[in-house]
Amino acid sequence: MKDVFSLVLCASSAVSCAFWVRSAKAKAPYKAKQDASGMLEASISFKTERGHFDVLETAELQTKWNKWAAGFAAIAAISQAVLSYLPEQ
Repeated sequence: MKDVFSLVLCASSAVSCAFWVRSAKAKAPYKAKQDASGMLEASISFKTERGHFDVLETAELQTKWNKWAAGFAAIAAISQAVLSYLPEQ
């Protein structure tokens, strides 16, 4: 049983790490948007040497990846807690 929880702990930790790295690198490209009347909507953006990005859409994208990372981190923490209470073999 310890082997199963150890495997779950390691796998969920690795997946959580990958999702947090993905979150840190996530950037949503800026695209000018028009409302129904044809006016350009207000937006906040930033430029880098790698392109022009939308701040709010980038935050939403990073939030999505952070949710997944936190979920897998929670699985890892629960697995670690269970492992600490399993009897030694």
